[in-house]
Amino acid sequence: MISIAPNLHLRTASRVLVRLGEFYASAFPELRRKASRLPWEHYLAPERPIALRVTCQKSRLYHEGLCSERLAGAIADSLGKPPTVQKYTMKARMADPPS
Repeated sequence: MISIAPNLHLRTASRVLVRLGEFYASAFPELRRKASRLPWEHYLAPERPIALRVTCQKSRLYHEGLCSERLAGAIADSLGKPPTVQKYTMKARMADPPS
């Protein structure tokens, strides 16, 4: 695993993106179940607010608001406490794999 600490302290970076994992989900309950298995606790703390920016391109899960809610729920499942969700700053992308 690559440490993100140096990037967080650089004053030149406006954001740091980390790929936590990749999976296929064709329904919202499946999205929450699989997203809750990602290692959120390595990067997020329950007492710190989070922000999600979700886009859905070529995806069966086309409702960005519901995707964002399910991701916040998955983070709560993983951390054991619901996070405080703020305005958009982080991006999650939903896409079906190419056929």
